[in-house]
Amino acid sequence: MASARKVGAVSGTVHRLPERSPTGGGGDGEEPLDGRRARAERNREAVVDAVLALLREGVERPGAAEVAERAGVSVRSVFRHFDDLESLLAVATARQSERLGAILADVPLEGGLDERLQSLVARRARAFEDILLVRRAAEQHRRSSPTVAEALGRSRRSLKRQLVAVLGDDAPTGDDGAVRLLALEAALSPAAWHQYRLDQGCSPLRAEQAMLATARALLTAG
Repeated sequence: MASARKVGAVSGTVHRLPERSPTGGGGDGEEPLDGRRARAERNREAVVDAVLALLREGVERPGAAEVAERAGVSVRSVFRHFDDLESLLAVATARQSERLGAILADVPLEGGLDERLQSLVARRARAFEDILLVRRAAEQHRRSSPTVAEALGRSRRSLKRQLVAVLGDDAPTGDDGAVRLLALEAALSPAAWHQYRLDQGCSPLRAEQAMLATARALLTAG
């Protein structure tokens, strides 16, 4: 095969060139393509994990150098995977939305209304506490980043669907039903948890109790 052979200029002997690796490696010491891809993916995940860890520790706007140091990569590597810190935050927000969904999965839809409500609030308290500081950072970038705004919007719609499913036939009805449902959505939202925990300085337990009391009051109103 002409592309795989080199003819000796003097002796006329045939010297075969090293076969190219089917995964893209070109020779001794060169990492195969699959290996490079796997390493790149590991680095990318490490960068996302690093920014999430920094946000959870209260660093509101992690810099590229901080992220790189925490991830164990170079600053250049950070920007090889993400155009800017805004796009990195967008990916981190989407990752947190997935985590939120996993924590909130399988909320009981049977049993008495108060039993269902307590289960919902308990799960949301755990989930909202887990994403508290990441959510705060995301909210700060909502207006400047359409991707972050969309991720937050998807999360809100998912939470609303879950609330409606949990309430079932006990959802408020009548002329003020839609208004009370809107109030319930706000009372059981990450924004409400932020208000209790960060603005008012409540403990997680007190915040959960307040959230449950508000939801009960709204459901029994009228």
